[in-house]
Amino acid sequence: MAQPECETPGCGYIALTPPLCSLCAMGKGPSDAEAKRNLAKEAGKPKVKYMGAIEELKDLKGYSRHVKSAESFALSPNSDGSLTTIGELKVHHRTVPRANYSIWYRRTAQNAISVYGFGRHIGKDNKNYEIEWYDGKTKKVTL
Repeated sequence: MAQPECETPGCGYIALTPPLCSLCAMGKGPSDAEAKRNLAKEAGKPKVKYMGAIEELKDLKGYSRHVKSAESFALSPNSDGSLTTIGELKVHHRTVPRANYSIWYRRTAQNAISVYGFGRHIGKDNKNYEIEWYDGKTKKVTL
């Protein structure tokens, strides 16, 4: 499971007692100039948060490809497409070209997404999916 980051803008240290790291909690966090530099560096990096039980899916076939694809999707906000509702959650999904898997996510910022599931096509068309969902359940979706 990923370590929580400090929520002070421009900090990025591990928050042992969330939401702040111990330095920021004592008022010794980054100066305004340091925070601005750090935020500028971080702005161009992909930020992917894996929701719930997805952290436990690391033995899923192709997991490392999913991670690389999710980072790529995070960096391309203009390609999200329309939202699909699964249960009560509205998510985007993108299928990796020439591969039978898709990533189901919500955009949280310009270069950031939260991943809710990894899926694959089932059947003979591109409308039916089976998804390993963030709560550990497998869901079948028809678009």
